[in-house]
Amino acid sequence: MIFNLLILFFLTGCSTRESLTGNNNGRQPGLPVLENSFIVQGQKIPSAQFRSIQIYSGSNPASAPIIQIGSGQTFTLRFDHIASSTEMFTVRAEHRNADWSPSNLFDGFYMRGQATDFISDPVQSTVVAPNYMQYTYRFPNRNFNFLISGNYLLHIEDYRTGELLFSVPFMLFEERGTVEISIEELFGLDSHHFLHHQPFATYIHPDFVLMPDQDISIYFVQNQFWGRAQEATIRDLSESDRIRMHVSRDEAFPGSYEFRPLIMQNIDNLPAEFLEVRKDTEPPTILRDRDVINFGVTPSSMGSNRYGSPDSDRGARYARVVFSLDRPANLSADSRIHVTGPFSNWSVSDENRMRYNRDTDRFEAGILVKEGSYDYKYVIIEGRTIDDLRLADSFADSRQEYHTLIYYRDLQLNADRLLNIRSDFTR
Repeated sequence: MIFNLLILFFLTGCSTRESLTGNNNGRQPGLPVLENSFIVQGQKIPSAQFRSIQIYSGSNPASAPIIQIGSGQTFTLRFDHIASSTEMFTVRAEHRNADWSPSNLFDGFYMRGQATDFISDPVQSTVVAPNYMQYTYRFPNRNFNFLISGNYLLHIEDYRTGELLFSVPFMLFEERGTVEISIEELFGLDSHHFLHHQPFATYIHPDFVLMPDQDISIYFVQNQFWGRAQEATIRDLSESDRIRMHVSRDEAFPGSYEFRPLIMQNIDNLPAEFLEVRKDTEPPTILRDRDVINFGVTPSSMGSNRYGSPDSDRGARYARVVFSLDRPANLSADSRIHVTGPFSNWSVSDENRMRYNRDTDRFEAGILVKEGSYDYKYVIIEGRTIDDLRLADSFADSRQEYHTLIYYRDLQLNADRLLNIRSDFTR
C-alpha cells in the first residue's frame, strides 16, 4: 500500500490510457526527424569512432535483444572503439513506453541495484590502421538489474564527461498470458510489391487485465526494425478471456522485403563482387562491383546477415568499402540515396549518404566496415520520409522475421509493461 502511494505521489497525470500510436520517428545525425526510421525514438546514433555495435540475448548475435525478466538470461553488448588507448564508459538504462516514447519513470522504480554501471577492460586489437579496442558488457548482473518489464534504451556515456555516445534498444518481458499468431499473405495491394504479410494475434490475457480494450496494446515488428513497429488497431473482444488484434491491410508488411549481401570475411580472399583492394591507403580501400536495380525475381539475400556478424577476433581488420549503385533511370542525380546496414546500425546519416559520380553515372559511398558478413540496403530520403522499397528489385517471396509484443498499460506506474512476446519466421 505504501509503495502504491509513493508511485502515485511521484507520478502525476491522467489515469486513463494514453494514446499510443505506432512510432516511426527517429533522430538521424545531420538530418531532420525522419519518418519510417529503422531506429527507435530517442536512440542516439554513434559517431564514427564507435563501430561494429551489437546487442543480443545470450550468445547468438542473431538473437533479438529480448529476455524474460528475472530468468537469469543476459544480454551481450559488444562494440569497437577506434582508439589506441583504453577508456571507461558508463551505462544507464531508460524505461520507455510501447511506442518508445519516454515513460518518465524515475530509475528507482525500474532499476534493481545501481542506476549505472561501468564498461572497461577491453581487448586490444593486434592490427593497425585503424587500431581499436573491443569492449564486451553483459547484463543484467549483480550490480545492474531491473524491477519491471518493458522497452528500454541502454545509453553508453563517456565516464569522464558524461557525454552520451550511443544508445541501443532492448526489451524485458514477463511471460504472462498466451500469444498465438498467424500471418495472412496478401497479393496486389500496390504496384511495387505483390506479396504482403498481414499478421493476426490472439492474446489470452491473465486475470488481472480487467479492461483489455483499454489496457492491452499489441505491436508487430518485422526483421528487428524496432523503430517501425506497427500497432494492431483492429480489435475483436467477442470472448471474455482473450483479445484478437491485427493490422489493417493498408499497414501490412512487404512480404518480399529483401537485403543485399556483403560477405567480407577475409580482406585477402574476397568474393568476385569485390573488384580491387588498395592496401596503400589507411585503412585499406575496397572497391565493390556496381549494384543494379534490375527488378529481378530472385532475392539478392535471404537476410541471414541482416543483424551483422563482424569478426570478433582481435586480429580482424577494418576497410573502407566503396559501394556503387547504377543510377536508376527514374532518379535524378541529386536524389538523396543512402546505403545502410548493421555496419551503420541501420541509421541514415551524412556518413552513409551516396554522392553522384557524373563520370560513371553512379551513386557512390565509402563506409568503414570490419571483416565479417552483413546485409545492406539502399534507401531514398523523400522529404522527411525514408523510402526503403523504391530501390528494392525483387518480387520473390523471402523469409521474414516477426516479433509480436503484448503491452499492458499499468495505471499505477502510468507506464507500459511488456507482458509477453512471440517470435516467428515466415517460410
